[in-house]
Amino acid sequence: MDTTETKFEVESRSYEVGFHLNSELDETEVATEVEELKKIITDHGGVVENIQAPGRMRLSYPIERKTQSFFGAINFKAPTPAIEELNPILKLHDKIIRFVILNKETQLTITRRDKSSKGESDKSEFSTSDKKKETQAKPEELDKQLDEVIQNIG
Repeated sequence: MDTTETKFEVESRSYEVGFHLNSELDETEVATEVEELKKIITDHGGVVENIQAPGRMRLSYPIERKTQSFFGAINFKAPTPAIEELNPILKLHDKIIRFVILNKETQLTITRRDKSSKGESDKSEFSTSDKKKETQAKPEELDKQLDEVIQNIG
């Protein structure tokens, strides 16, 4: 294994791009667009891991005056700078009506418990987890911040 491969593995992260394709495309054009997206990802240093084949779906609200689209997703690994390059390319792609790129390694969890009848304060948990580092916020700090926000609202 050479140093280039090692550097790529260290700097790459797992991502998922979810996309809506124009509903006026036929099945062969949809397959062609998915292959083109796969090529764009690999051309920018990404490695495609999984493809969720696009299926026709009704949109919750119109996007570009369309009420239906083909929705699909591609899971891939890529270096972070590649994502910055992918965004403008996908924005200019005329067959994609909407897309989002998610970092799959970062998860955000917020849990809030109600106050008990004994008058105890809220116990809140806030944590972000990343495969590279893990940070845990102190419940006392969160309680204080929540109280300040509630006072500012009320």
